Amino acid sequence: MSDEDRVSRGARSTTPENSKAAGDDTTSQSTSPVSFEVPGGGVVRGERFPVAARVLRRNHFGHVFEHGRGSSNSALRVVLAPNQVGHARLGLAVSRGVSKRAVVRNKVKRQLREIFRRHRDLIPPTLDIVVVPQRPVLELDFSTLRDQLLALIDAYWSRAQRFGHGDPAQERRNRPPRPSRKRGAKKAGK
Repeated sequence: MSDEDRVSRGARSTTPENSKAAGDDTTSQSTSPVSFEVPGGGVVRGERFPVAARVLRRNHFGHVFEHGRGSSNSALRVVLAPNQVGHARLGLAVSRGVSKRAVVRNKVKRQLREIFRRHRDLIPPTLDIVVVPQRPVLELDFSTLRDQLLALIDAYWSRAQRFGHGDPAQERRNRPPRPSRKRGAKKAGK
């Protein structure tokens, strides 16, 4: 079938010449900006959650769990560790303990990603954050989940600014040994 036959039958042509003639420029890429300035100052970022903002590799998760500090409440456990990449990254570890249904686990992950994406400007730029939701997270609505996650991150950051990030593994190695009690000895004051 020739191009003329396709056009006469109403089929859409896929050749660049015909699509440009029809006013449909499908060969050029979109030039929409990733970020742009707004009147009155400020910059609006794109609506994406880029791969660079994610903790993806097993060794990166291991680094956060080994060298990070945790905060938790009944619905979320958050482990935070300083990073050297210059921007905050999010990792999610949603187990089957939250729900046996993948659809439900994926919904929780989507909600947590969206909170991180919308509030990146409130999150310190030098952190790797791994969120481990617990089963009670299913009972929370989006705004409560957002408030709890941001509160846990803020609690960690305020502690880190007062006392330093600290490496828990290093602190355990440098901690003086506990005094040992002799067997059968009673605690003082009892």
